[in-house]
This record gives sequence, C-alpha cells and structure tokens, in this order.
Amino acid sequence: MKEREGNITDSPDHKNPIRKGGEEKKMISVLLCTLNRPVQIRDCISSFLDQTYSDFEIIVVDQSKDDLTKKSCEEFDDRRIKYHKVNFTGLSRARNYGLRFVQGEWICLGDDDAVYDRDFFSKAYDFLKDYKKVCILCGKLLFLDDKRKEAMNYKDYHSGQELKVDDMMQIGASATLVLQSELLNTIKGFDPIFGVGARYGSGEESDVVLRMFERGIKAYYIPEMKVFHGYSTTNAFEDIKKVFLYYTGLGALLKKHLWYRKNINLLPKFFRATLGAWIKWIVGNRNQKCIYRARIVGFYKGFFNYNLI
Repeated sequence: MKEREGNITDSPDHKNPIRKGGEEKKMISVLLCTLNRPVQIRDCISSFLDQTYSDFEIIVVDQSKDDLTKKSCEEFDDRRIKYHKVNFTGLSRARNYGLRFVQGEWICLGDDDAVYDRDFFSKAYDFLKDYKKVCILCGKLLFLDDKRKEAMNYKDYHSGQELKVDDMMQIGASATLVLQSELLNTIKGFDPIFGVGARYGSGEESDVVLRMFERGIKAYYIPEMKVFHGYSTTNAFEDIKKVFLYYTGLGALLKKHLWYRKNINLLPKFFRATLGAWIKWIVGNRNQKCIYRARIVGFYKGFFNYNLI
C-alpha cells in the first residue's frame, strides 16, 4: 500500500473494519472537495473525526495550488483521511474524481466550510438500517452562530417525511445529503457543467437528485442529521456575484429538467424563480433590489444559454 506523508493514504486500505456486537455496519464515505480553505477544512474534518459512528472514510480532493490544505489534513494523522491532489478546478469534476476512490456504501457530500453534528452519521445509519431500499437522506442545515438559526424553512416538514421534487428543491442542501454510492456511479456521477468553478455555478446536487428521482428513488427528511454552515446575515450587498452565479446554475438546471426532460414537478420552482423574483424586484425593499436583479438576470442567462448536448 502506498502512503502519503502523515499517514494520509492515496488509496483505501480497509473496508467496513469496525463491527459492534456482531452487527454488520455500513461504511460511509465523505466526499470532501476543497479549494483554498485550509483553515475551514480543519474544522470540518474535526467534526467528522468526532462522530459517534466510526465506520467512515474521508476522501479529500484538493484543487488548491499550494500545499496548505494538505498540511491541514496531515495534522490529524488519521488513516481514514485519504488525500488526493488534482491540477484542475470545478466542484463536479472533483467529485467525479473522488468517486473513483470511494469504498463506502453511502456517500456524504461534505462541505469544506461546514461543521457536522457528532451524531450526523449515527442518525443516518439509524434510518438506513431499517429501510431496506435505496434512498436519499436529507438533513437540516443551520447557521453556525450562537442561535443556531435554521438556514431554510423547515416548519412544514417532519422527521422521516418523504420529500417530493419541489420539497428537495427548497430544502435539499448539498452538505446535508447522504446518497448511495452505487447509484451515484450508475447515473455516471455529477454533470461537470454544473457547480462551483463550472460554466453554471450551482445546481450540481439538485441535478443528481432529479436524475435519481427519475429512477424511482425516494428521499426522506431526517432533521436529526444537523449541519452547521456559515452565518446568518441581512446584508443584501454581501456577495452579489455569488447570487448571480447561483441563479445562473438554477436557470440552466430548470432548462435541462423542465424543458428537455419534461419534469413538470419543477414548475413551482420555475415560477418562484421568475415571477416571484420580479414581484420582489418591483415591490420589495429598495436596498435589496440589486439582489433581486442579480437573481433575475442570472436565471435568464442560465435558462436561455443552456443547451442539451
């Protein structure tokens, strides 16, 4: 077995090594793609290593040009961390690359600037051990501040609820998802045209979920799977470019699945992204008009520019 420095391996050296009381447990693989976040990824990895469920691996795909992220990973000296350096950028490309090294039956789409509740894996396993079919699990995203404010509106959802297409489009945050690795490979992974660093700057996880739904896979909401990410803010000028790129990706995503693949379940999302944004731009807070404009312009750019190849 070839090893990197600091006991971070290039290739997995074990599969499902931990068993308790004779019970067969399922390995969970964290697919953790990162770019220039050596400090944040340290906190993220720490939260994984603190999990109460210990049968997992962390596949780090580092797109950074320097070695700072590698050094952050080496500090842990934990053989469950498998570090890979690539010479390209793009979230979907990096995830597809990382899929080649996954050993787990289930995949957590790790976010390098998120912190995971120590029971995240165990709560996922509690559901999966009793549910015998392939499914998608969606946890709860909260802001990483003192109040632990919910990042999305979860009031209409309860634990174990089956999530439909429009539900997933509203609360299906990438960092909270757990997917079956075999199915992810069957649908040929992530569409490289979507995601941060690609032509369309978002929508990569929604595209995967929608393609899984097409195969009859069901999704369930598990609020006990908690992920803490970022900070709540009311600053409308925080990142106009990020808003623009997100809605460019959303526009392209809806063009692909609503227009080309005829998924009419996406109509509510389409009207919220178009008519809803226009209404807010016309009658909404004047100080936030730049945000609404970025949403509108970004969405239409993605929608009209996307062509199915």
